[in-house]
Amino acid sequence: MDITLMRHGKPEIAARRSGRWLSAHEMHAWIADYNAAKVAEMPCPRTTSVCEAGDYFVSSPLPRALTSLSTLGANPHAILHELSEAPLPVINLPLIKFPCAIWLILFRLLWLTDLARGSEAKAEVRMRAARMARELIDAAARYGHVVSMGHGILNKFISLELTRLGWIKIASTGSDYGSYVTWRSPTGRL
Repeated sequence: MDITLMRHGKPEIAARRSGRWLSAHEMHAWIADYNAAKVAEMPCPRTTSVCEAGDYFVSSPLPRALTSLSTLGANPHAILHELSEAPLPVINLPLIKFPCAIWLILFRLLWLTDLARGSEAKAEVRMRAARMARELIDAAARYGHVVSMGHGILNKFISLELTRLGWIKIASTGSDYGSYVTWRSPTGRL
């Protein structure tokens, strides 16, 4: 039994507008556009071959995840809202502009340190990831090799839970767009 956690490909908006300087307030629209974006790049052959080995596919409902899976020639058997990315809190700092990449790092750091309010807390995302890990394990027990198309932070939290449960990492291509990590069930226990 294997579980492959894939990160979606590079979204169109990230490919064409990542260098713009924006105010914190303008980041609300940028994040909404990012969440509505499809992918701009096709996956590498290695990612395609891992996907071809899958028996059961699940996906986040966000377009960048769904279109990534589609470009790999797969359709999800289930679309799971709990696979959505950990939300970014947006703080309003008037009169300051940064490239959106800087804002994204700042917002994620505030979220990781629990200093930002108004979005799903880190502890809640960890619990959601633990529930998803259990759901993916159940699917792997039924179907064999499960491929989950999701997002960077949530995949990391699911990976932490799989590690805690004794699953073994057998392959990893990092954490960039289009990357994946494959986990194998420990022998004799779930």
